[in-house]
Amino acid sequence: MLTDLLFTNVAYASVDSIVEKINKLIINPIIVFLFALAVVYFLYGIFQFIANQDNEEAKTKG
Repeated sequence: MLTDLLFTNVAYASVDSIVEKINKLIINPIIVFLFALAVVYFLYGIFQFIANQDNEEAKTKG
């Protein structure tokens, strides 16, 4: 019975390792990419706002 408890801990350790690898290789790069995409989109909106200062319709769009 004691050995069963020890083996479940080893199994959970391997699951934690898999989750850690998924976070490191997949989730974190996706978060960085989405943040960079949001910054670029924000800067594009600022550019559109400044470029169309005279046009009220385009200014609200940007």
